[in-house]
Amino acid sequence: MNISKLSLLTLLTLTLFFVGGCESTNDPDDKVVDPVDTTGQQNNDTTKQDTLTPYDTADVATYELTIHNDWSAATHPMDFPSDAHFSFLGGATHNSDVSFWKPGGTVTPGMQEMAETGNVTILADEEVQKAIEEGTAYSKVFEKIYTPEKPAIAPGVRTTTLEIHKSHPLVTLVTMLGASPDWFVGVSGLPLFEGGKWKASVEVNLPLYDGGTREGWIPVMGGPEIIPPNPISLITYTPGQGYGSATEPHIVGRMVFKRVQ
Repeated sequence: MNISKLSLLTLLTLTLFFVGGCESTNDPDDKVVDPVDTTGQQNNDTTKQDTLTPYDTADVATYELTIHNDWSAATHPMDFPSDAHFSFLGGATHNSDVSFWKPGGTVTPGMQEMAETGNVTILADEEVQKAIEEGTAYSKVFEKIYTPEKPAIAPGVRTTTLEIHKSHPLVTLVTMLGASPDWFVGVSGLPLFEGGKWKASVEVNLPLYDGGTREGWIPVMGGPEIIPPNPISLITYTPGQGYGSATEPHIVGRMVFKRVQ
């Protein structure tokens, strides 16, 4: 009889212990808090941070473009021109159905004019305009301003803005490295709307390219014409030797795209 009472007492004690332990999880002080959540509120939805807003998916976005011309007499002392600059800026916002230039390709008449003279009239007013009329481009870029702005010479920085539509989310931009036979820098088909949303910012290094239409490895205008043109290719600079063909990019600047609206 005493053993039964003892067993009953033990069972009652264990039951109270477990019930009390379970009830303690309802204490507000015992709430599990996401360590990443600095507000102290529980957040177990790991997709919440990736929720898209109307701002992320708007039809049109405005980007501030900062062009950095890093070409300088300090880094490229051999034959450095007295009026060193990036020339006029030309290009387009477009979709994947059109391309205006690419490494390894052959220049169009507009790209040849840009690379040899710095002018982007044919590129913007004829080639990009045609793409706009065909629906493969949304807008053209044609800015008659050097980087840095005159009378300054490279290195330097210039800022402008671009408006881009998500139906045409790619950006192509080019500018001649002046003075030079046919050298230039730029981006081709750079996406700013990707994965269903606009990118907050993108920074792109600018390798030096040879347009393939003029001979010469000294940064001066002109030079014998190459017929037919060579493919667009990379240029390098070696201290003590100067400029020449390359297989690896030689960076002379940057373009930074930052969404502002």
